[in-house]
Amino acid sequence: MVAPQLESPGQMATAKTTNQTEIPIAVRFATNHLGVSARSKITPEDFISAVSGADSSADAQTAVQIFLNEADPAEIAELVTSGVTTFLRLSQIARRSLSPLHPNRVYLEQFAS
Repeated sequence: MVAPQLESPGQMATAKTTNQTEIPIAVRFATNHLGVSARSKITPEDFISAVSGADSSADAQTAVQIFLNEADPAEIAELVTSGVTTFLRLSQIARRSLSPLHPNRVYLEQFAS
């Protein structure tokens, strides 16, 4: 009897990461950030929906608010340059969730107009 051939680790890794290559690095970083800091289990797809203005769950919207509260301005800019959202959209979210003097809200307001 011949033992079945198992996939090599490289083949398994390639199969697992194929769909992830379509997700911008900035989004993967943001969802990883949320997983560590807020213990949020938001998927990259849900995060993209929330930052792009599409219909999204309350959990996804809350995760974006947490991200905007904690993120470095460079991380926020990376989301915009990746094409998943705009400064205007993020500024609108920040107006609803961050205090007027929060550094990230001030930062977003500079580029929203």
